[in-house]
Amino acid sequence: MENETQEDSRGQVASPQPAVLLEGWRKHALIAYNILLAIGLSCSLIYCVAFLQYEPDSSRSKMFTQALTMQSAPNQSSDPTPATQPMQSDSKQTAQSESSNQQKPPLPPAIWLAAMLTMIAAGGLAGVLRNLHGLFIHSYEEKGLPAELEQHYYLRPLTGAILGLLTLFLGHLMTSTLSDGANLTWTTPTGRMPYTGIALLAGFASQEFIGRMKAVAETLFQERHIPMRYQLRGLIQLRDDGFITKEEYEQIRKSIISKELLQGHGQS
Repeated sequence: MENETQEDSRGQVASPQPAVLLEGWRKHALIAYNILLAIGLSCSLIYCVAFLQYEPDSSRSKMFTQALTMQSAPNQSSDPTPATQPMQSDSKQTAQSESSNQQKPPLPPAIWLAAMLTMIAAGGLAGVLRNLHGLFIHSYEEKGLPAELEQHYYLRPLTGAILGLLTLFLGHLMTSTLSDGANLTWTTPTGRMPYTGIALLAGFASQEFIGRMKAVAETLFQERHIPMRYQLRGLIQLRDDGFITKEEYEQIRKSIISKELLQGHGQS
C-alpha cells in the first residue's frame, strides 16, 4: 500500500518519478532524421521558388499569358479607339466578352505542381524547424527529450507539409470569394510568396492551426440548437391542432427530453 500511495514513512507524498528520456540510438536517429529533412526541404523550397517556373515553348503558354493579361486589365486595349468612332452596342460587347472567356485555356498542370510542391516544402520545413527548436529546449533546459514525444517529433513534419498544402486551397478560396473572379496571383513565383508565408506559419504552429480550423468548421457546420421549452411548445401546438396523436406526442416528447439530457451530460 505504501507503493500505491507513494508516501514515505513520515506521511509526506513522494515526488513524482521523472519521465523516461530518449537516449541512445533512438535519440541520434531522431536528430539525424530532422537534420536530413531540414536540408532536403530547404533545397526543395529554394528550387521551387527560384528555379521551378512554367516556361514551355508551345503556343499554349502564349495563350495562357494572354489570358492572364486580359484578366488583369480587361478594360485596356492595345489600339486606342478614335473619338469619332461610334460606340459598339451592348450585345456586341457581351458576345465579345463571352468569346474571350471561352478562349481562356485552363491552368497547365505544371503550374499546379509547382504551387503544391512549394507549399508542401514550406509547411514541412516549418515543422522541422519546430522540431529542432524543441530538441534544443529539451536538451539544454530539461536535460533530455521525453520518450513519449518521439512519435510526435516524427509526425510533425508530415503534418506541417499537409497543412502547407491546405493553405494553398484555402487561400485561393478566400481570395476568390473576396474578389469578383478567380484570383490567379499564385500562378507566379512572386505571387506565391504570401501563400508560402502562411504555409510556414501553419507548419510551425500545426496544433494551433488545426485548432483554429476546427473552431471555424464548428462555427460553419454546427447544428442550431433550439431550447427544449420551445420544442415542447411547438409539439403541444401540433397535438392541440390535431396534427399528431397523443401517443405520437408522448413518444416525441420523451425523445426530446432524452436528447436534451444527453447533450447536457456531454457538455458537463
